[in-house]
Amino acid sequence: MCETVGDVDALVVNGDICDGVNRKQKGEHIELDVKDQILEAVELLGRIDAKKIYGTQGTGYHSDSNPSNDWFVINKLGGEFGHEQVINVDKKRFHFSHKVGVSGSGQMYHGTPLSKEQMVAKLNKESMGKFDFIIRSHAHYFYYTGSKSTLAAITPCWKGRDPFVQEHSLKWNPDIGYLVFEVEGDKWSWSHFVENLTQNQLFTEHKV
Repeated sequence: MCETVGDVDALVVNGDICDGVNRKQKGEHIELDVKDQILEAVELLGRIDAKKIYGTQGTGYHSDSNPSNDWFVINKLGGEFGHEQVINVDKKRFHFSHKVGVSGSGQMYHGTPLSKEQMVAKLNKESMGKFDFIIRSHAHYFYYTGSKSTLAAITPCWKGRDPFVQEHSLKWNPDIGYLVFEVEGDKWSWSHFVENLTQNQLFTEHKV
């Protein structure tokens, strides 16, 4: 990613930076010492050449709020931290927040939570102003939707098929990757980079 993208004006890390104590699985499959998780996250994210760094609060399961693992990482990197981030780039306005509804059943389409976010943002436009981009994470799958005035996206993640995903059968398959936005005045473009994992990376297969 660092080699492909190069330097950036701003890096946004949208929550759940560390696994935390993973209390339901008693720390299985992760580095048990959360201090080491934080230091490793700082070392990895520090490789990105960014003029400014912003971070958001993840879920309580992975990052408690007092103290917050996410806050520790972003603070160590010298960035700005909050439960949400509103970022203005030239004439375009972004709203970042970690949590979004997750579609794991046939009753809710992947785009339903994002469409709700767009609708709520439009209803609150008079008091909150217009958002051109609404960015969420949490779900681990990549999805986007939009209109002529607003783009809404759930970002890819940086986590594979962990035991939680495996326990929930085939309905959740993580998308590994990141998003890049380029804004200049009224003009903008974006790219999504999703790593297509091979079957050998997704599963352990056995031959009989």
